[in-house]
Amino acid sequence: MKKLNIKLRQVLVFALVLYLVTPLLAFAKSGNSLNILVDNSEAAIDYWKIDDESLIDYNSEDYEKKAEELVNNFSNVDEADLNKKFGEKKTVKVSDKKDGKDLIKVENLSYGTYLFRQVKTEEKTFKPFIVSIDETTINPATIIPKTVVHDIILRKIDKDSKDTLMGVGFKLVDKEGNTLKFKNTDDGYIYDKEGEIEELITNDKGQIKVKGLEKEAKFIETSPLNGYEKNKGKETSFLKDGETVDFENEKDSRTNIFTFVKIDGDTKNPLEGAVFKVQVKTDKIFEDVEENGKIYTLTSGKNGIFKTKQLPYGTYRLIETKTPTKDYILKIDPIDFEIGENSHQMKIEVENYKGKVPPTPGGGSRQRKKTSSLVKTGDVKILIIFITGLILIAYGIKTVRAKD
Repeated sequence: MKKLNIKLRQVLVFALVLYLVTPLLAFAKSGNSLNILVDNSEAAIDYWKIDDESLIDYNSEDYEKKAEELVNNFSNVDEADLNKKFGEKKTVKVSDKKDGKDLIKVENLSYGTYLFRQVKTEEKTFKPFIVSIDETTINPATIIPKTVVHDIILRKIDKDSKDTLMGVGFKLVDKEGNTLKFKNTDDGYIYDKEGEIEELITNDKGQIKVKGLEKEAKFIETSPLNGYEKNKGKETSFLKDGETVDFENEKDSRTNIFTFVKIDGDTKNPLEGAVFKVQVKTDKIFEDVEENGKIYTLTSGKNGIFKTKQLPYGTYRLIETKTPTKDYILKIDPIDFEIGENSHQMKIEVENYKGKVPPTPGGGSRQRKKTSSLVKTGDVKILIIFITGLILIAYGIKTVRAKD
């Protein structure tokens, strides 16, 4: 009887332990959590538990390879087919912040293998991934999905001829307005946060190939070719992975001229016959514009009007070389002007004054004779002094000889 009581007690103790431990074991198999950290506050994740026979050892050496194979098998499968095969998907959204990233917390996961995919949006920010959970998995486990990388191509084309354009400069800007940096390779530009290249140049095929972008970006033209300057600052839309954009440009309209009017500074009447040369700014200096091997000049007409020829966009200078008539003073101050998209709408009046300096800011004017009519009194005085000196020397010599 005593032995029976001892056995009964042992059975009761075992049953009690089993009663207490079983829920804990069950919770361990179904109470696992994942902290998924992403860079997208609007992100949400769909996930499915895949067949248990697909379970992978999370700590095995070939886990990454097998997980990638599973991702490739299921990442492009239609959502309805996945629901049919593995049951209705579950969806979890970003709920918090953790370590500077957006946190998606997935809870109550049992042992098994799970497929996670970002909910369809216009911009994918991370790749699908596989997670296997077993008794060795840290709880909660932290997952940082691989960022989706974008490969994009820009092709620069003349709108009319359809010729590709080599040597055009662009920068790439993300949605936050940051200019992205790159390093150059034989097969194009690769995104690199620490890169030194910010301006991308079209190759001999008129293309810019960009690889490894982590987010959508747009091209902005920074260095157009001569004759296409009006396209500076034009931009594409934000490009997605795999997109190729044809960036068409028109040549500058043939109105890149500038108009001047030569007038009398006092009467405001037009003046004919004034001659000017044109200089262009190169680097930090101005150089004469040439035409057919000669300095390019302009002459005012009967109505005082004169216009430049079609000039490339840039900064120019007008310098007077001949006055309308001898009565007028040559204008010394150069006139700077810009040739650009709207220069054909511009007009500058160039004033000349007869025999006097143009009005000063304080009012009135200073009378001045033309340099050509000044009396050269200095030259006459020198001549008189020279002759007088010779006479005195001759007289001195004569006096000395007479005494001898």
